[in-house]
Amino acid sequence: MTRRQSIVFDRAADFYDHSRGFPPGEEAAVAAMMARVGGLSPASRVLEIGVGTGRIALPLAPYTGEFYGVDLSQSMMARLRAKQNGEQVHLSLADAAHLPFPDHSFDAVVVVHVFHLVASLEGVISELARVLKSGAPLLHGRNQMDRSIAELRSAWQQVVDSERLSASNWGRPVQVLHELGWRQDGLTREHRFTHEFVPQQAIEGFRQRLWSSTWALTDDEIERGAAVMEAMARSRYDDPAQPVMTTSAFCVDVYNPPAGPDG
Repeated sequence: MTRRQSIVFDRAADFYDHSRGFPPGEEAAVAAMMARVGGLSPASRVLEIGVGTGRIALPLAPYTGEFYGVDLSQSMMARLRAKQNGEQVHLSLADAAHLPFPDHSFDAVVVVHVFHLVASLEGVISELARVLKSGAPLLHGRNQMDRSIAELRSAWQQVVDSERLSASNWGRPVQVLHELGWRQDGLTREHRFTHEFVPQQAIEGFRQRLWSSTWALTDDEIERGAAVMEAMARSRYDDPAQPVMTTSAFCVDVYNPPAGPDG
């Protein structure tokens, strides 16, 4: 069996910000929500793994005293540096499974769209428990797309090998967190927003391999997946090339690490 490798986003640096998450203008509300639910303050020392282009780090850093980010991609972090406008974010090229920080050194850890990309999920989660102070939270952020968008984007999975799909199972991180003794603190918090969605544009993004879930697919799988998506879009929209308004959400779950030997 081939050993799975963590996915590096060098190839996505030029288009990442235009293909992910919430639209421009929502980042302030997302950061405010994360700071509130994480109990962040000017005294907080925070780490984000998979910091990327700073879509989360840059608006969130002003709520903290010190903000650190690690990533496997120099190109993605270069984009963050180019966007900085006084935000203090300390960056390191590092693997989240081998963090260059001492034990119990952070008041919170931020993880957004990263767990499904790592080679050793258990190893990364164990490292996060190591660097967090006792009782400090893990803030796990994710998108919750409108159902029609989610169904369109997942339609291509019908033509992809099931073993490769299981490697990027979005539900597995939650299962592993619970298995390793992490406890969810409260209900999922969410910031909802209305935005335009162009079905044909999403399909073309799939063809252009804008999402990491497409990078390992063959050209044949890409075309068969696009055909399935186009058939679904034609059945649901009068004109898939025209924008429709829809509502999605950015969600945050708060997890507390397992108690150490002293309680």
